[in-house]
Amino acid sequence: MEGPNMSPKMVENLEMVDYCLTACFTVECIMKVMTFSFKRYIKERTNQLDFFIVVTTLMEMALAYVGGLKAVRSLRILRAIRPLRALTKSSGMRLVLKSVALSIGAMVNVSVVMLMFFVIFGILGVQVFAGRFFRCSDPSVEFRYQCEGSYYDAFSGDVVERQWTNAYLNFDNLFRQGGAHWKIISPER
Repeated sequence: MEGPNMSPKMVENLEMVDYCLTACFTVECIMKVMTFSFKRYIKERTNQLDFFIVVTTLMEMALAYVGGLKAVRSLRILRAIRPLRALTKSSGMRLVLKSVALSIGAMVNVSVVMLMFFVIFGILGVQVFAGRFFRCSDPSVEFRYQCEGSYYDAFSGDVVERQWTNAYLNFDNLFRQGGAHWKIISPER
């Protein structure tokens, strides 16, 4: 809902809703701590998430009230965690969240194996393709010794100096190859 072209009234209304929801969540947290002890309250994973959300929201509000610090803007990202509170109330969603949390270890293992394959194929790509993506800025020129002087660029309508440049995505070293490799494997072209 937040955006750069919001009216001041909308901003004020959103702030009021934010304060009301934060007050409700804080009261809920305090009541749970008073009902159970803090030690027993914090043992449960869902309560840990609730407590983390409440504390970070209160911290953000306090820092914003003290003086609009730049660090407060980065805390606003934590607002995205708030919908998880609703997810923790349902037993089915708790099971899903628990399954996701348990699978993180396996995902890390798979990511390490993928990274190893990226490095292996990256080394192979550097060995095979290093230095082969240089081109002249004039598309009619094929070799480096011909890439001298200037030419008429039909696209811009200007006379431009020829330059022998490397492609942005290249295989000249392992770091540059990483960008090319990522572009190749990502679905967006």
